[in-house]
Amino acid sequence: MISVRRITIYIDGFNLYYALLKPNPAVRWLDLAALGAALRPADTVTVRYFTAKVLSVPDPNSELRQRLYLKAIGTLPNVTVEFGHFTAHQVRMAFVTPPNNGPRTALVWK
Repeated sequence: MISVRRITIYIDGFNLYYALLKPNPAVRWLDLAALGAALRPADTVTVRYFTAKVLSVPDPNSELRQRLYLKAIGTLPNVTVEFGHFTAHQVRMAFVTPPNNGPRTALVWK
């Protein structure tokens, strides 16, 4: 007799977004519950999605896009969203090739 195993898949939302979803709009609305079921069809799968609320700096629409995505995945069975903290701050970074006359650094968000 084969017993059904309980499997939990842990997803880092930041890495998932920047490595897969952002560069591939066709999979932007990836069904995380279906992905888990496809990876382990004989098992009971739960998905824990880890993220942090993004800041609207420098993209003022980022909060809205994230809120919509989190609302959508929140409707999926066996998917829970876990929140951490995201921080951004301004830092000065050197130009790779600085201009002859002008600043040697630029202020960027990191």
